[in-house]
Amino acid sequence: GRLPSRNCQKRNSASHPPEIDITDEHLPGRSGSELLKTLREDGLESTVFALTGSIGEDFEVRFLVASGDGIMLKPFNRAGLLACLNSAKRSATMR
Repeated sequence: GRLPSRNCQKRNSASHPPEIDITDEHLPGRSGSELLKTLREDGLESTVFALTGSIGEDFEVRFLVASGDGIMLKPFNRAGLLACLNSAKRSATMR
């Protein structure tokens, strides 16, 4: 399928901000931790999880310092994903 334009995405996220965002740690040109840091500085308040195939202490620290909410290891299964999403939902209601 075709992805919506950047302006469409901005317009939709402004009127309907996501409750949960998921990013991969290994993105082209920057890390998910760097992306998260920038988004938090721009005012993003949603719960954010990172996906990664390998985890190290340095990644965990970078992601948590950037105000990440959780990390899911790849490959993940449906039960693991649902557990993370339910945890995020509980956290969001406590904010």
